[in-house]
Amino acid sequence: MRKIGGDFIRFRPITIELPHAVSINRRLRYETSMTELLERAVQSLRGLPPETQDALARILQQLVGDDPSIVTLSAEEETSFQTSFAQAERGEFATEDEIKAVWAKHGL
Repeated sequence: MRKIGGDFIRFRPITIELPHAVSINRRLRYETSMTELLERAVQSLRGLPPETQDALARILQQLVGDDPSIVTLSAEEETSFQTSFAQAERGEFATEDEIKAVWAKHGL
């Protein structure tokens, strides 16, 4: 799950065929070539703040299955989870209308 705009969103892993590996000077390298669309997207991301770039990089890693097994939460994320757990313990859950509003906010 990733926090985007104050909401936690679950991303499904996708399968992507990686380029074939070649060995040069005993080092494993990939012959890489990005599509023009991906090149433009990466160029657009360069202007974003470092923390936003890192968040998006982690999402991309998760999508291609290169996600580390241990995720380090920020202090804000940790607090958010603790608040959510405490609310669940008290039986405080979102109403159906609140859930629909979150989905609508993200066009889902």
